[in-house]
Amino acid sequence: MTEQLAMLMEYQGLDDKVRAIEDELRASAVRKKLLHARNYLVNSQNNLQKMEAEAEELRSLLETVQTKYAASLKELDEMGVHFEAADEESDGDDVADMRRLANNLLNDLTRQEKELTGLMKRLANMDQEVKKMATNIPKAKADYASLKVTYDEELAKVQARTAPIKEEMEALGQKIGDALMARYRSARQSNATNPIVPLSGSRCTGCHMDLPSAAAKKIREEQCIGECENCGRILYAE
Repeated sequence: MTEQLAMLMEYQGLDDKVRAIEDELRASAVRKKLLHARNYLVNSQNNLQKMEAEAEELRSLLETVQTKYAASLKELDEMGVHFEAADEESDGDDVADMRRLANNLLNDLTRQEKELTGLMKRLANMDQEVKKMATNIPKAKADYASLKVTYDEELAKVQARTAPIKEEMEALGQKIGDALMARYRSARQSNATNPIVPLSGSRCTGCHMDLPSAAAKKIREEQCIGECENCGRILYAE
């Protein structure tokens, strides 16, 4: 094993330690509760805005229907006056037309009354939901803030544990060199675990795919660092 490869393997070991410590926090109960609280708060605020907008649309629609209903009532009252003014000498067709119009108005009024009743019920239910949600949001904010304090304390502990390891990694990375470190970071990004693996014959032990025989032979004979064409891992010969 070359000195450069030995340093790179050491770097990977330190990197794994940092990731293991950070994974503990990512999997912690307080972080899960914090994410749940954040999602609940964001969804509640979005739903509240949506419901308030819908309630405003309902109020506008209710006002329109009330205006139509009032106009229909007025028209029906005026028609009643015409009926009272009609006498026996009135044209039969005119009277029949008036009755037909009156029936149509009554049907419109019945339909509008049902629409008004439905709208008022929907608006009352929505107003109740808006009030309930507006009451719950401050509590959700307080819960999130409390969990955030606890999480930040845990995060500070994790950072205190990883800081000296990261300093060691920084110093080691400078010795390894920018080019090889760039290859390592690329391999780590593509493969969360074991970005550096040994060859087994001509096979990458990370993805278990065979390398071209010439490439595998070069890594073994020259004891150099290679790269898997399939998964991008850094390869070496044991």
